[in-house]
Amino acid sequence: MDPSPTTHDHWLVAIIDRVRATTRCDLGQYDPDLLRRRLAERIAEISRFGLRDYLDGLIDDPGECQHLIKLMAVEVSAFFRNPIVFELIDQQVLPEIIDRKKRLGKKEIRVWSAGCCSGEEAYSIAMLIHDQVQGRTQGCACHIFATDIHSDTLEFARRGGYSRERLDTVKLGVFRRYFTELEGRFQVCDTIRDMVLFSHHDLTAPGNATPADSIFGTFDLILCRNVLIYFSQMSQEMILRKFHASLDDEGFLVLGEAEHIHHEMESLFLPLDRHNRIYRKRRSRSRNPQNGMNDQ
Repeated sequence: MDPSPTTHDHWLVAIIDRVRATTRCDLGQYDPDLLRRRLAERIAEISRFGLRDYLDGLIDDPGECQHLIKLMAVEVSAFFRNPIVFELIDQQVLPEIIDRKKRLGKKEIRVWSAGCCSGEEAYSIAMLIHDQVQGRTQGCACHIFATDIHSDTLEFARRGGYSRERLDTVKLGVFRRYFTELEGRFQVCDTIRDMVLFSHHDLTAPGNATPADSIFGTFDLILCRNVLIYFSQMSQEMILRKFHASLDDEGFLVLGEAEHIHHEMESLFLPLDRHNRIYRKRRSRSRNPQNGMNDQ
């Protein structure tokens, strides 16, 4: 057993170091209380005798490092999860992005789904954009970069096949246009899958503001929903600064329902709808909320 808080912290740091050396993922950026809870749950599950014993297990089985990383995020996802937020994106955010592109003579929309889990969010936004582009403008390309730290989850997302319960909030018209049933699962059509590029990206990695696969260029919209809650406040602020640097002028940021931008960070982001966690990148001069969104 771990005899004292000091010893406990020593082995916790050693576990963080071991995972970082094995996977390049820094668990030290996560909320420390959450990390301790997840470790305690895992230690009890596999019948280890404390942090030191668990560290020995990590050394013996490097695959356990990946398992621990996966435990740090509860992977709950569905298409159009929190439908009101997607309705606001569809009715207010995307039309403004598309109209701005037309005014500037630009032909590309760029979106980043950060912490994309099993891909439902990225495919959902792709469906909305596909409908908008078809209805409002021709010849406008859309590139959606979807990132996560779990390789197996990303591989699942690339295949694009889902169980029926993941589609509970999909409207019938969307379902008919973009899904086909295949061997008891529902497959996202190739048109939508081709709009999304899935890749590994660690939001906490120093020096990496955007996904490597996104090459160059800023984003019109970043979605990072129910991801920041797993990180310490210092890490949250670091990630938000990266998002600010990665967004195009007047670009949008959408967070999860349990997250918000602290007042000290509102110099970077203008809250357009606090309740639904929709923000705009601030320009050097403050501007008022537009398009009917509520700064509440």
